[in-house]
Amino acid sequence: MTPPLPPAVVRECNIQPPTSNLIETTHCITCGDSTDLLRLDRISDDASLGLCSDRAGHKSEVMLALVPDARVGTWLVVHAGVALLTSAEPMHAEDVPG
Repeated sequence: MTPPLPPAVVRECNIQPPTSNLIETTHCITCGDSTDLLRLDRISDDASLGLCSDRAGHKSEVMLALVPDARVGTWLVVHAGVALLTSAEPMHAEDVPG
């Protein structure tokens, strides 16, 4: 289950929280795509892309243009393959991959 996002993130990113316990992800009310909390594991040489992992260890590539302060180990709020916000620590202990 995706952890709840802080209220400020929900407001700033126009994200709608789940409306029932059958929906286990938060999602954008504009496009319906989910948001994810991912750990940044590697940054490309030109710093435009990052290789990230979720708490289950699944890898994905993420655009980093909006988070120039992101460093390896940083947690990212990701929507539609784009990192929107950074966090030094996961929001919940169960968000730590592997």
